[in-house]
Amino acid sequence: MNAHREHDRIALCGDIKAHKRLSEMAPNCQVVEVVQRTVVTADNLPAFQGLIPLEQQAEIHWGDCITLLLFYNGTKKCHGTMTIWHNSARAAIKSTDINQSGEWDERCSILVTDEVENAWTIHGEEISGRIAFDLLGFEGIMSCGQFFRASPLLFPNGAGSVSTSRN
Repeated sequence: MNAHREHDRIALCGDIKAHKRLSEMAPNCQVVEVVQRTVVTADNLPAFQGLIPLEQQAEIHWGDCITLLLFYNGTKKCHGTMTIWHNSARAAIKSTDINQSGEWDERCSILVTDEVENAWTIHGEEISGRIAFDLLGFEGIMSCGQFFRASPLLFPNGAGSVSTSRN
């Protein structure tokens, strides 16, 4: 195995262990760390393939501008990765309970899937939009240019949260 690739893999494992230690100190904390953001070349392609989940590796090509994020979500008790292809406005998220890909909304930092969902705000207003995920792996709906997170835990008084009903 390439020494550089092994070093990157060890560094990523170290980040995951650090996030697990942090979660023990603050069980409901959320952490997002940019592991790497770069243009993929012949030299660093093997390192990316060692860090990115197996099902995403076929999508990595020379010249791609990729960001790899590692997240820990204490509220959901999960951790995972988000891979962003900036040049093609695509992204993929992988954790213990999520494995999705879709469009990347750079302005909102949201992964937006093709699946449509209906929901109701805390004010009883029905909204319809595409299922989306934020950088912490929280699911929600992207509707009219706004992300409505499905979990009310992070919104004071429930502002911005939704109750969902899948079609």
